[in-house]
Formats: sequence, C-alpha cells, structure tokens
Amino acid sequence: MDLQISWISEHKKLTKSLKRKNLKLKPSVDKMGISGVKTDAEYLKNLKNLDIGVYDVDFYTEDSAHATLFINLGQKKYFWDPNYGLLLLDPENPEITMLKVISSYSKPKKNSSNNHDICISQYQQKT
Repeated sequence: MDLQISWISEHKKLTKSLKRKNLKLKPSVDKMGISGVKTDAEYLKNLKNLDIGVYDVDFYTEDSAHATLFINLGQKKYFWDPNYGLLLLDPENPEITMLKVISSYSKPKKNSSNNHDICISQYQQKT
C-alpha cells in the first residue's frame, strides 16, 4: 500500500511538471497492449509498433518503481536508464537490450505473473 501511495504522489509531481512545460503523457495501450497479462518479453516485442517519439517506461521492482526512457528516432532507438546511462538499441530488435536491463531489477514481491508490470507512455505536446 505504501508503494502505491508513493507512486501516486510521484505521478502527481510529474504531471504538474509536465503541465508547466505544456507536455502530457499519453499511455500507449493501443499499440503496446496491457503489460500485466503478458510477460515482460511479450510486452516489449510491441515496441516496433510505437511511433517516432520519446516514451516514459515505468516498471515495478521488488520494493519500489523505476522510471526510464525509450527514444525512437526511426532508424535509431535508445534506452535510457539512470543506472546504466544511454544505450543504443538494435533497431530491428530493440526489446532485447531493454529486457536485459529491466530483468536486472528484482521483480515485485506481490506479483505472481513473473513480470515487472511495465507501463509505456508517450510524451506529447498539449494541443
């Protein structure tokens, strides 16, 4: 429960910060599907469906949550993790490196589905 309250608090801070910059986060459920019903590998295979842009990639770990970025420039794709830095991804299989990094983090204790409940949202200009 504490994790959920902390996560909601951080999300509110992020939303306020984005609003000041005239940005919003749009969940990518339409192109990625819902992560909770898939393994991390199955979910990340859908990265190929994402448009060019910058994406917030959040996932749960054993006792907290972690925020990273996926940057799709078309032919070049990057994954940024504050603990690993900026990683150039294979443009044909970007999920391979991302899965290795995400798998290096412990899975949530309360999650029996063997995944990190990854959530990917795109940064967009408010219209």
